[in-house]
Amino acid sequence: WKELPEAEWPVRPHCHASLGSRGAQARHLQTHGGREIVLTRSYGVCPDCGAGFFPLDEELALLPGELTPHVQECLVRLGTWIPSFDQAAALLTAFTGVVVTEPTARRRTEAAGAAYVAVQTAEVARLERELPPAPAGPAQQVLEVDGAMVPLVHGEWTEVKTLVIGEVTEPVQEQGEPVVHSRNLSYFSRQAEAETFG
Repeated sequence: WKELPEAEWPVRPHCHASLGSRGAQARHLQTHGGREIVLTRSYGVCPDCGAGFFPLDEELALLPGELTPHVQECLVRLGTWIPSFDQAAALLTAFTGVVVTEPTARRRTEAAGAAYVAVQTAEVARLERELPPAPAGPAQQVLEVDGAMVPLVHGEWTEVKTLVIGEVTEPVQEQGEPVVHSRNLSYFSRQAEAETFG
């Protein structure tokens, strides 16, 4: 801030107001090999709404917590692939040298999953808002709903419901019998109550 005219001060992305400087603070981040990075960055406050943030954190796309974006991505990938968050945390340490706890692995993975669901939901809303109406579908379709039990953490299980929808083809003769096939199958799965899923 000291080196720039006010017209060039950082702005808050949401309201585009110039931020006033409120000093600098250090942030400690863990990166590969368990090394620590210390960033000293300036803090800005919006004069209109009073919200404050660190422009450098935004510029570097830093996420909440003490992990660099790449290490956090590694942790989340492990958290989604490995059966337990304890194992995911241990593998992160083995691969990167960064030590995290089981609750950290769980929180980061679940937060990333929630963010991905929000992105998908927003994209569906955009498509429904912007795209033209869908053309008429086929004359006949097949629809099937089923549930499957999937394991959660701590030995718990939950049911995930899956909907399959497809086009019904004309019957064909196979081994002397008429057989109907389906094609162009689409799938949708969610962990939800039956009413919400419906």
